[in-house]
Amino acid sequence: MGGGRAEGTWPIEGEATAELQPTPAESLCWTVMLANTSEIDIDQASTGTRGTIQTDLHATIAGTAPPGNIPTSPALALI
Repeated sequence: MGGGRAEGTWPIEGEATAELQPTPAESLCWTVMLANTSEIDIDQASTGTRGTIQTDLHATIAGTAPPGNIPTSPALALI
């Protein structure tokens, strides 16, 4: 690996946030389309896994954040 980029990534031509901003929405769109095509109730599926995701995410953050510096954000409140 060289050139300062991680393997498997692509170059960003402009401002990173502006280029990456649509990515989560595109991912959600494809996820919902896949669920609909597969006749999966996305509300039920997301409710069923939300608690596990929340617990694991908060445990990871607590285990990796510097002592006394556990980050908070509006995004974490949604999970």
